[in-house]
Amino acid sequence: KYTKKILEEAAKVIVVGEKLRNDVLQDYEISPQKVEVMSMGVDTNIFKPMGQEEVRLLLNVPLNERVMIYVGNVIEAKGVIELLDAHYQLKKNHDDLLLYIIGSQKDQRFVDTVKEKIENEEGLHPGSLDIEFREPVSQTELAKWMAAADVLVLPSYHEGFGLVALEALASGAKVVATNVGGLPYLLQDNAGILVESHDADSLANGLEKALVDDITRAQQEVIQKVVQQHSYEVIVKRLN
Repeated sequence: KYTKKILEEAAKVIVVGEKLRNDVLQDYEISPQKVEVMSMGVDTNIFKPMGQEEVRLLLNVPLNERVMIYVGNVIEAKGVIELLDAHYQLKKNHDDLLLYIIGSQKDQRFVDTVKEKIENEEGLHPGSLDIEFREPVSQTELAKWMAAADVLVLPSYHEGFGLVALEALASGAKVVATNVGGLPYLLQDNAGILVESHDADSLANGLEKALVDDITRAQQEVIQKVVQQHSYEVIVKRLN
């Protein structure tokens, strides 16, 4: 009731994605004229394409491997289990595939489950997984990781917007993400590859496509347009 009252009395309501806009309109019956979609924006002075070889050397990432990164909390709702299952599938055909999981490991019970799953799989396929964990890093450091990666994967069960996907696009990485929340709006028109949530096979197929296919000129134009629309400069002008 308090949420509805606050939304009704606000001069403007800002939401970070189309999915949240629809929720506000439908669940709280707020006038469409009051609701503006405005993402958190991406700082294109930080998140931008860099020389992949150069940043890999800085991060001590192998130069000749295919690199996937996951950025986010290591929790079940982020689809980490499905990511591991998809990675296992891909390793059968891609011996040169590395997976870096970058994010907070505060949910110790789930982290233990994840690491036990990895250990069990390594027992069946010794030395073949190539999965590394990294603690959260600064924005400047994260930009290097995204520029170093071939693919950013976001297998979440739900996302309001999906800021890391936008940051990855701005950095020149391909994006594979689940078709949930704000992600289908952000990645529409082939800006990224959408897959089904809770589905390791769908995720593996999307990642396979990202690893094999080159970005077309048309896709690159779409990505540049998306990044520009969500740049800090544009967001600040709209906010003013």
